[in-house]
Amino acid sequence: MPETLRNRFLRLIDAVETMRISVAGWFLVLGSIIVIRHFLEQVSVRHNVFDFVSYLLHYPLAYFAPLLALTVVLAIMSGERVERVTRLMLFAWLLTLLPPVLDLLIGRGKDQPEVIGYLLVEPSQLGTAFVNLFNPFHGKIEGATSGIRLEAAVGCVAGAVYVFLKTGRLGRALATFVVVYATMFFFFTLPTEAVKLARLFGHELQNVGQLFFAGTTVTHDADLFPPGLRADLSMSLIELYVITPLLVVWAWLHDREKFRTHVSSITFTQPVYHVLLTLGGMVLGAKLLTQAPGLLRVTQPFDGFVLTGILLASFLAALAAQTLGRLHAALAADGASPEEIRELRTVAVVESVVALLIAASSSWSACSFAIVFLGTYYLYYARPFQLSRLPVLSGIFIGIASLFSLEMGYTAYAGAATPLWTPRSVVVLAVAVPALIVTSMRVWSTAADPSVAPGQRTLGSLLGGKSARVVAWILMLAALLLPGLVLRLPALIGVGAIAAALAVIAEMKAPANALRPLLLAITIAFLLASLVLGVPGSPVLRSELTSTTFAAPAGTGQHGEVPSGDRPGTAEQDPLTRGVGHLQAGELERAIPAFMEALETDPESRTALTGLGVSHFRLGQFDRAVPFFERVAELDPNNVDAHVNLGMTYAEQNRPEAAAAEFERALELDPANAAAGQGLEAIRRGSRD
Repeated sequence: MPETLRNRFLRLIDAVETMRISVAGWFLVLGSIIVIRHFLEQVSVRHNVFDFVSYLLHYPLAYFAPLLALTVVLAIMSGERVERVTRLMLFAWLLTLLPPVLDLLIGRGKDQPEVIGYLLVEPSQLGTAFVNLFNPFHGKIEGATSGIRLEAAVGCVAGAVYVFLKTGRLGRALATFVVVYATMFFFFTLPTEAVKLARLFGHELQNVGQLFFAGTTVTHDADLFPPGLRADLSMSLIELYVITPLLVVWAWLHDREKFRTHVSSITFTQPVYHVLLTLGGMVLGAKLLTQAPGLLRVTQPFDGFVLTGILLASFLAALAAQTLGRLHAALAADGASPEEIRELRTVAVVESVVALLIAASSSWSACSFAIVFLGTYYLYYARPFQLSRLPVLSGIFIGIASLFSLEMGYTAYAGAATPLWTPRSVVVLAVAVPALIVTSMRVWSTAADPSVAPGQRTLGSLLGGKSARVVAWILMLAALLLPGLVLRLPALIGVGAIAAALAVIAEMKAPANALRPLLLAITIAFLLASLVLGVPGSPVLRSELTSTTFAAPAGTGQHGEVPSGDRPGTAEQDPLTRGVGHLQAGELERAIPAFMEALETDPESRTALTGLGVSHFRLGQFDRAVPFFERVAELDPNNVDAHVNLGMTYAEQNRPEAAAAEFERALELDPANAAAGQGLEAIRRGSRD
């Protein structure tokens, strides 16, 4: 290539890379490109590809993830600053409009146009698909339309040319072609990669559908949404698992010195504390609600994805809360620069947004607790309230944040019923113990908390030296003995006494700036000991749970739930009620014999028949579920839920025509039924593929 021509291209690239555009403007332009791409894709495949979750969550993440990955790849391969490459990639992303336009032109006049989508190949065939994506003589690869293949080829060539223009090295340019193609292919086959990962952990999955649609114990909105929306939420979570580390790498490339400074300023004991509380909530839910034999109850691979997602969301939310503290401390300081404040605000926003997106993709119920968790910490630090400066009230707010952290994990098994099914003792202890510990620390040492200004009057200064120490020790002892006393666990009382003694020693001997992390470390150790000593299985908690709505029959039967019993009775006397209770608790193996016993008394009990069908469905025993759902439809032909359940089960058996017929019948009875509409749309979309 002549030098003058290369310089012209470099000047053009430089103009794009240095264009003035704000972060908000960058995202608005990207959003506009995505919206136009969606519209063109809808026209090219001649069917509706939109729904609320995919339009606002899945599709934006599905485009942002590869854009971010390719930005990082090109920045590393070219040696260019990552923020410059990010601006260029926004312009280059117009290339994504090419596939639907080309597919529309090629597909004109065809009865069944090609459908753009993920490359759904068997994990064992990933290598073959990788080698043959650009091979025109290779057979059809599902999801890889002519437009997609052309887009991938142009993107790889453009990336290689960019690196050659920047470095002048042909070998690096050729390597870039391969790396860009491998990155694109990874995102093209992301669902299959997830199946491959699940297989590595010993799960026997035949296809992507078994990963996303099989019945689960963990609540990740699987029972709230039809299959299409479930798949969108599931894919959003997987994409966020990729996006999160990519954001970390991007930040490191952007400014390594500031990145190291930010990481070094993080006190990891606080996020670990909140993550442990969330894990404790999960264990509590698994033990109390599903009687899990181990720490957690997992029935299928995606349960693991969801549990990990909730824990990651808890960790990031805690990091965001800590960044909020640093931000408001900087706002209150005289020497903080506008640039430092702007950077802290940006970091807090990014951490909060990613945490909430991961929580929403894992469980909308968990997301609600992540929101109130962040809201609590914001109120704790922000002006004009600055509750962190009020000794007793600040402790109570830390306790409330701790409760929300625990509830975030409890939602994994309780879902939207979390506030109703949380034992009273758990609420009291989750708030009281951290509140007492924080208040004890405030009484002991003003200097231990950087949010308290020097010379400010506190409980410690009001009480005086010796009295303050005595009050602080009493509060600490009460905090760590309270769980064992409330739950009536003698072993936990002993552990609490040891932890209290260590905390008192820390308050006496530790420097003021080390007191907070030391007390957090003692609290974390106490939390771990509580799990080991079997707190989630405490008889006190089980007794309190039975007095909640958890013991009552649930639901209306829609989306895999069992309707309330045909006749009244207690759990001890009525097998039907026992079956419903076992099903709610996820005890599927115990629910089945209870429902069978109920059928002996009333062979036409629609609740028992539906319960048996749902139990077998959630166990993945679709052949066994069908006769029960069919019997309900036979007894009550106008039962919409029976037809929806049959349609979903037929779909799992790969019987699309039978499934479509059931969904159509459900829509005849209830034209607004979302589950039937989404199920029918998914089948039609699959037939076009």
